Amino acid sequence: MKKRYFTVNEAGGETAHVGTLVASTSEELKNKLLEACCAHFDAEVTGIPNIDINDCLYGKTLDVKIDLNCDLAFPIVVTISETWLY
Repeated sequence: MKKRYFTVNEAGGETAHVGTLVASTSEELKNKLLEACCAHFDAEVTGIPNIDINDCLYGKTLDVKIDLNCDLAFPIVVTISETWLY
């Protein structure tokens, strides 16, 4: 599969931009998401579910619950959607 670009934002009220990822497989996307969330939230990510890259393509948006090792009293959910660079 060719390289694709993905926008990751915090879900909910204030949509904070987590990052833009580039990946060509589901496993690569999951690994990049782990790296981006660790940096963005400044916390250890303790859990990310398996991601199917096809659930983020062609205008679809995927919500992913992220488990962090921190004192937040609410779950972290990020949205992943395909984007394009020109």
